[in-house]
Amino acid sequence: MTVRKLVIPLVLAGGVALLACAPYLAVPGLGVLPDTVGSIGSLQVLGTAYVIAALAITYDLLMGYTGLVSFGHGMFFALGSYGFVMLLAFTSAGFWTAAAVAVGITVVAAVIVNAVALRASLIAYSMVTLAAAQLMAIAIGQNYLGSGGVDGVTIPFEKLPAGLVGIVNTKHVYWLALGLLVLTFVLARWLTTTRIGHVWRAIRENELRAEVMGFTTYTYKLVVALIASTLAGVAGVVYAILLGAADPGETSLSFSIGLVIMLILGGRGRVWGALLGAVVYTLLQQRLPAITSSAGVAALPDAIRIPLAQPQLLLGVVFILFVLFLPGGLAGVVEKAIRAVRRGGSGPPGDAAADGEFAAAVRVPASAEPTR
Repeated sequence: MTVRKLVIPLVLAGGVALLACAPYLAVPGLGVLPDTVGSIGSLQVLGTAYVIAALAITYDLLMGYTGLVSFGHGMFFALGSYGFVMLLAFTSAGFWTAAAVAVGITVVAAVIVNAVALRASLIAYSMVTLAAAQLMAIAIGQNYLGSGGVDGVTIPFEKLPAGLVGIVNTKHVYWLALGLLVLTFVLARWLTTTRIGHVWRAIRENELRAEVMGFTTYTYKLVVALIASTLAGVAGVVYAILLGAADPGETSLSFSIGLVIMLILGGRGRVWGALLGAVVYTLLQQRLPAITSSAGVAALPDAIRIPLAQPQLLLGVVFILFVLFLPGGLAGVVEKAIRAVRRGGSGPPGDAAADGEFAAAVRVPASAEPTR
């Protein structure tokens, strides 16, 4: 166990170090990236994937660990993004002040929306979050407070630090996105191994039983919603820096539903699964249009070419296949392979990550008094 605890952090640290060196790598993108790994276009794609992966991890705290299916989580991401850009564009606020106030706005909105939505349960909670997100989408679409409508709002680059402006500084923005991902991953991984993280899983497995044991489940759900929403707002600020603008697409229903798809692809209830699913989904979104419009696809018979020319259709097919045949996502496949190797192929069937979740949840918090 001691060796394992040392090996895993070392492997993760090595992976982060390798990713940090990406701007200096001339490795071919192999069709996954638009050019070599260290090119400007590839760094933009990778940076986008990192930010979306950080957002997916925050959503996994809600859906994967606590069982809260929100259709409005993208709203808090958009609040961070729009708040930051609009403060820079329309006020005298500086970079750090705008970032801090934008995150503060996200926190206030998260308290109001989640305090109300969590009074409902299951599908009703999902519908309340959806309604809140749609109100924001309508407000932005109508250019409320100068939000730019369908055009969004561009950052006045003179207000950004010099190291984040211009193509020559793309690597700095890339490192900012990577730093966000690493910090979000570490924080989420730590939270899910603490007492509160075990209670979240207990709520997901059986909320009524958790209440009977003395845990005030509403408080725990509100805490996870506030943490996830605040981190989403921070990710929105970084995303705005990456794009150089606030994008109205962040408020769309498809954006929030995309988070659900990411968790299905990667495997919900696993921090690294959310990361993996988000990166795969984002890269597919970025690269599928180029692949479907390629000369190779154009030369195919119509019966094959027409479906392949629709990137969203392909994503939908992949999603359906994962739901039907790989309910544990990519993370589940990896975990089953590891168990098979460790046990000589005699590992138990099913999703072991979910096995005994409630038992673990109620065993760890037993050392402290439950919140009443």
